Amino acid sequence: MSFEQEDEEPFNYPFQFAESDLIAKVWEKGKIMDGYKPAEWRRDKMGKIMHFVRHGDTNSSYGWEIAHIYPKALGGSDEVSNLQPLHWQNNRNGHTIDGESE
Repeated sequence: MSFEQEDEEPFNYPFQFAESDLIAKVWEKGKIMDGYKPAEWRRDKMGKIMHFVRHGDTNSSYGWEIAHIYPKALGGSDEVSNLQPLHWQNNRNGHTIDGESE
């Protein structure tokens, strides 16, 4: 199933090949789930469940991506302070800070 419309450009995920230390730092920002190992399972700010080993996996129900809090198009940076873990579907829907869409 594709989430792209016919006339849209394919989504370009800029952190697909991010270094493991950046992935780990961003993962730490996810919401800890009671009763689950924080190193493996967390929730994004929208409440969707993410699995650490599923970073970049859009074929998984638990896949997640690194997303900008303040979009780069509006002057946001790639600094860890401006990054967050989001379930890949939430990231593709353009959710930024406070659950707002870009």
